[in-house]
Amino acid sequence: DIHINFIDIKYCHIDSSNNVAVIIPNCKNINSNNILSFKTNLSILQNSFKKKPHYNCYGFHEWAMLYHENSKGNEISQFQYLPLRLSNSEIYKVINNSHLVCTHFYAHRFFTKEAFERNKILPIPSRINQHILDQPGCVHVHMDLFKWAIKIFP
Repeated sequence: DIHINFIDIKYCHIDSSNNVAVIIPNCKNINSNNILSFKTNLSILQNSFKKKPHYNCYGFHEWAMLYHENSKGNEISQFQYLPLRLSNSEIYKVINNSHLVCTHFYAHRFFTKEAFERNKILPIPSRINQHILDQPGCVHVHMDLFKWAIKIFP
């Protein structure tokens, strides 16, 4: 039985060159309903930590959520309730003068249509290819790590 054999594992190591992360699951929180999720997420994290980190996204995904090619100035997004430090025309300039290289599907899915098409990463980030694209330089990968750790630990 895969479930029983997997729960018997007390810990596993994720090795990334000089760094070692140890995951110690709380077996009470792992059951037949979430064992597949745990194994999938562990696999994504293991693949991520084997890769060289990319630090060149510079958080542009935040601006890509507000980017519009035909921006005329200070239009306000439907999600925006506070003023931004940049006007829409300045956001337009930032995105047009940079390279969008977002590797995380969750951040990428909130891009505006125009920004979505400007992302240089192929394949297009999705849940299906997350194990291929996730990498340790991405803040969203670290947020996922925290989320999965909270689900597993007491």
